[in-house]
Amino acid sequence: MKYIALFSVFLASQAISQINVESKPETASTPTPTQFYFGMGRNNSFRTLETNDAPFGKPIGYRADEQHIKIWAYEAGIRKTVNKHLIVDGGIGIERFGESYASEKQAETGDSTYSYTNHYSYVTLPFQCYGYVGNDFKFFAGAGLQPGLVGKYVKTTTITDSIGNSTTTEVNKPEQLSSFLLNARMSSGIIWNWSKSMSVYVLYTYQIGLTSTYEPQQAYRHYMRAGSVRFGLSFTIPE
Repeated sequence: MKYIALFSVFLASQAISQINVESKPETASTPTPTQFYFGMGRNNSFRTLETNDAPFGKPIGYRADEQHIKIWAYEAGIRKTVNKHLIVDGGIGIERFGESYASEKQAETGDSTYSYTNHYSYVTLPFQCYGYVGNDFKFFAGAGLQPGLVGKYVKTTTITDSIGNSTTTEVNKPEQLSSFLLNARMSSGIIWNWSKSMSVYVLYTYQIGLTSTYEPQQAYRHYMRAGSVRFGLSFTIPE
């Protein structure tokens, strides 16, 4: 019995030792890197335009013939890998969008050509959540909200007469712009970790305006639409 008891103690100690060895990988924490990033992209920008309610609304008229424009936007922020399938992303950006119009003849300009471009820009604070797969080469997709503050609205108009003389004017219209903008934002792309401290990202993002760009007493309700390919660099923040 003495030898059996000693042998049982030996087996128990070996079993406990084996459990401790096997449990280490399960209790080891999953790396959750945090990265600072900055990047840019060119918005292919347009809008949905609606007549406002009475007494402010006017017919859309020639604005129905406006065209999209392409314009650069810039972003920076922090991406945090929460676990092996989730990334949260918060940042700041300069979001720019607009539309353009050109006509060979207008009643108010006779035989002159008439064109204009509306440029809108906001300081934005986007927040998104992504699901992802992969390790050094990640594919991700997700969505979030993008509030915008401190807007700017500039209209550039060019009139060219019948002998080719052009006149261009630029007018700031801050009184027509809403002081707050909210967009839904959807993104998908790749992140390539090409070293322990640096990575490259490329993504496609699409934005839909949830609130009007114009302030409530303007003639129209203006909801932005913009799609763009963004690219940039990310740097791992030591923890």
